Amino acid sequence: QFEGPFKEFARKLNFEHVTSSPFYSQSNGAIEAAVRVAKNLIKKNPDDISEALLAYRTTPLENGFTPGELLMNRKLRSTLPILPNELDKPVDSSQVIEREKQIKVKQYDKYNKRHRVVANLPELQIGDAVWVTDLRDYGRIIQIGPEPRSFVVRCCGGGTYRRNRWFLVPAPYYKEIDKRNLPPPITYAGPTLKSVPNPTLKETEMQTSPKKTARRSTQTSNSFEQPQVPISQPATPPVDDVEKPGTGTSSRPVRERKKPDWFGAWENK
Repeated sequence: QFEGPFKEFARKLNFEHVTSSPFYSQSNGAIEAAVRVAKNLIKKNPDDISEALLAYRTTPLENGFTPGELLMNRKLRSTLPILPNELDKPVDSSQVIEREKQIKVKQYDKYNKRHRVVANLPELQIGDAVWVTDLRDYGRIIQIGPEPRSFVVRCCGGGTYRRNRWFLVPAPYYKEIDKRNLPPPITYAGPTLKSVPNPTLKETEMQTSPKKTARRSTQTSNSFEQPQVPISQPATPPVDDVEKPGTGTSSRPVRERKKPDWFGAWENK
């Protein structure tokens, strides 16, 4: 979005703008960390960015020195009160800087032993077939660099992408299919679905089998010729034959029930 204006800005100030490969911020870790710190400062103090930068430059780090002391070898005046003679004392940060470098080298070696390192991967040449992991597509390398471990790949889908060596897996087994040498596609000479007429309801009825038509006609004629006979219902048994509830024998046992005493007194009333 801002590629054109930033190139013009770099040309006016006469500095070189080196970009990293997309989707691989690990290759630009120092700048990514600086951008994160700047965003946090702007978020915490959006009114005065200069004051936020001064507070950051005068805040001690884990090694005991502030960023201002590491840069200028002296203390910086800030909004916090400090004696004037403390500002004139020189600060020797050479030992701290050397110790920080040794710590970074140890971290670099430990990371390389446990992780897949881009610098240790085999080199690729122009024309090599590769598998692009994030795009999940095959392609061929058409350009290398100028940034380190950065390649331009033309994928089978037709797009051209710039990717870091981390996303490229060599695929020597892959062979592109030349579509010009393929045989012509086989075409079907029969009617298509669009050309087949859609039968209506009347045509469907006319195309029914004669047996079904004859069966339907006999059923309709018989329904008119045969008289309807009323369905006889079973007669209800006489009243005397019906067993009264509680008098008939039952296969299930019946518990003996005893009414309470107060129930009889209530009936006598």
